[in-house]
Amino acid sequence: MKPFHELFQTRWVSVFRIILHFGKFMRLYFRLLKDRRTPFYLKLLFVISILYIISPLDIIPEAVFSVFGIVDDAGLFLLMLKLFLRLCPPHVVQEHAAEIFRQSHKD
Repeated sequence: MKPFHELFQTRWVSVFRIILHFGKFMRLYFRLLKDRRTPFYLKLLFVISILYIISPLDIIPEAVFSVFGIVDDAGLFLLMLKLFLRLCPPHVVQEHAAEIFRQSHKD
């Protein structure tokens, strides 16, 4: 399995990799949200995806289609996470990913 910071050698990170390294990706997302080099519209995209997950409004309501309602929320959220990473400046993403990798190997 590739180390975390090497996942960003290509522009697309698979959903499976996001799930597998979920804790590290969450640290990466929060670092990118705090970084001034990340464009504001991308930060807004991230926040909107979080609001969609906690919002009572759904594309497929859980009350009608219980399993599919949850799956569409999770799928949309994962796609938004991928899009956020894809649109962030690559050098900024790689810089933060390398730092997270170094921190995780110090402990």
